[in-house]
Amino acid sequence: ETAKIILQKIKADLSVLDQAIPTAPDPHLVVRQLATLAAREGVIPANISVGKTPLVNATPVLGATADSGKSQVYPFSFTFQGEAPNVLSFLNNLKSLRRTIEIDEVTINRKSQTGSSDLTGNSLLQLIISGYLPYYPKQ
Repeated sequence: ETAKIILQKIKADLSVLDQAIPTAPDPHLVVRQLATLAAREGVIPANISVGKTPLVNATPVLGATADSGKSQVYPFSFTFQGEAPNVLSFLNNLKSLRRTIEIDEVTINRKSQTGSSDLTGNSLLQLIISGYLPYYPKQ
């Protein structure tokens, strides 16, 4: 009986955990979350690349077995561009996503909007983020 009460209390937290580290790769969900954040922060997605991900519920080939119950990852690389304050706000708010992202590298390139050498104020930034997206297949 006590276990049922405790489970009921943490049930909402379990759904948040499933969003943070899902049981399937679901790269489309990450792309949608990043696109929504980019639109909110006023930056433009320039390139979104997600590495090889396994097909969900696919039959193993040649007797291979799936690694159920073990954490898995797949690589990503996202490029965004916009005015400096917007890109920096996007980068700061990236941590507000519920989906866990393992970031290996962040590169910020500055570009002048008018071709002049003035890189202050409203200069454009290009933000490149690469790393891995974890998921935890169910057994």
